[in-house]
Amino acid sequence: MPYQAEALLKFAASSGASDLHVTVGATPLVRVDGVLARAGDEKITPTEAAALLDALMNPSQRERFANAGDIDFTYSIPGAGRFRVHGFRQRGSVGIVVRVLPSVIPTLEELRLPAVLGTFAQAPRGLVIVAGPSGSGRSTTLASLVDRINEERAVHILTLEAPIEYLHKHKRSLVNQREVGLDVATFSAALRAALREDPDVIMLSELSDPDVISDVLVAAETRQLVLAGFYANTASHAIRKLIEQFPPHRQDPVRIQISSTLVGVVAQQLVPRQDQPGRVVAVDVLVNTPAVRALLREGRIDQVDAAIHSGSRYGMLGMADSLRDLWDKGLISQDDLESRLMLLGEAEALPSMTTAS
Repeated sequence: MPYQAEALLKFAASSGASDLHVTVGATPLVRVDGVLARAGDEKITPTEAAALLDALMNPSQRERFANAGDIDFTYSIPGAGRFRVHGFRQRGSVGIVVRVLPSVIPTLEELRLPAVLGTFAQAPRGLVIVAGPSGSGRSTTLASLVDRINEERAVHILTLEAPIEYLHKHKRSLVNQREVGLDVATFSAALRAALREDPDVIMLSELSDPDVISDVLVAAETRQLVLAGFYANTASHAIRKLIEQFPPHRQDPVRIQISSTLVGVVAQQLVPRQDQPGRVVAVDVLVNTPAVRALLREGRIDQVDAAIHSGSRYGMLGMADSLRDLWDKGLISQDDLESRLMLLGEAEALPSMTTAS
């Protein structure tokens, strides 16, 4: 029996999956707690993959996909939920990756994020970066920060997303959400228009290019609080990558802008839990204290990690310490702890470890 697009999406949602993968020559797969598992027995054919994506698109989306070769959009099924669909061409066929979008925005506390992130949400202006690799929960953290502002402050919040993942209701704040590719052509165009839309808070799902970063820094420098997602593994990596987006002759002015506008950075990764099904977040948190500001202004980015390790009284937390804390609490396995510490260059700490009680 041929696969049906909505049936696959409903299966992904009901099985607690974060993602659904459809690739020609393989069975459909769902990712549950970070692990891929089969969602069917029959392998997907080229014709079937194309038909599955086509069933989820409207005419304008089909035209965009035909012209670009890839597409991002959201899809809703009443009673089942909302989904972020990414369609792409690979080896002459169609591939699909679908993210299952939770209907309820979790709080910062439910996400087990440090309390200092709540103070980030209270900043009147400046730049807050939420970093991490793909699938690290960046979008959820950004949505949680927006929801915290929405509950606590009477301001105008404007989100610029590609695509919109979480739907925000008006609480104390007024929230407008614009989808890049649907409501506006590009992040750059959306930011230029934002200057005429009187926002107090701007949330961007992605710092996509140097022009966007430049506009964001100007907005954060003048009057807006900007929350932005970025692909980076640690807080210091995020700052270094932001600066390196620019040619050498522009890097010094950009670094100085970052030093003066930055509120803080949280970099995160999701780790499988060993005590129960699910995953838990490990974080690297940088707060832009006067000492950190001086390091950034003077270009001493290599000393940022040391500042994080010595800055616990300001709410700072290093990724390695966050991982060790999760292990001490019995939430993650020693194997996961060791493998992730090795990626952070912390392997020298491993021989002294004993099994967590």
